[in-house]
Amino acid sequence: FRKHVLNPDRILNAVYPYLSFMFTKAALITVLTVFSLVLLLILGRWSELVTSFQSFTNMADWALFGVVLICLKIWHEMGHGLAMKHLGLSVPSFGVAFIVMFPVLYTDSTDAWKVSRPRNRAIVALSGIYFELIVASLCGILWILLPDGIIRNICLTLTTTAIATSFLVNLNPLMRF
Repeated sequence: FRKHVLNPDRILNAVYPYLSFMFTKAALITVLTVFSLVLLLILGRWSELVTSFQSFTNMADWALFGVVLICLKIWHEMGHGLAMKHLGLSVPSFGVAFIVMFPVLYTDSTDAWKVSRPRNRAIVALSGIYFELIVASLCGILWILLPDGIIRNICLTLTTTAIATSFLVNLNPLMRF
């Protein structure tokens, strides 16, 4: 079942002018290029990455992971909503859906089916992943550049969580809810 949390139209209308550049071809090419470079740099530091995750042993680390995951998923859903705004559509609700009693955030994007071009429907569908790749890219750069500390750990958690959820969950055809 679904639980409506808020009507996001006013928030999305206020934020869209500042983030509309993300829907340009130049922004897409930049994000994909930076993400590819960050991925290569992170893979080059694989042992450091594994060592960082081996230190995830206490409840504070897991609580941090939970907060990071919630923030990332809100950003993901914001991506869907902003894509709807980019296409001139309304977004009637953000909320939480319970799938096998597991809470999952959702954006009501049913108006996307009013758009006649399949390319535009794909923009709405893929925008959550795109917004997660933006986070993965920025936080990956910060993880590489920052000294050890809590901010660096948060960046690593955001980077790896964004990559994992984008590729293992959102793009996995076996995980369709």
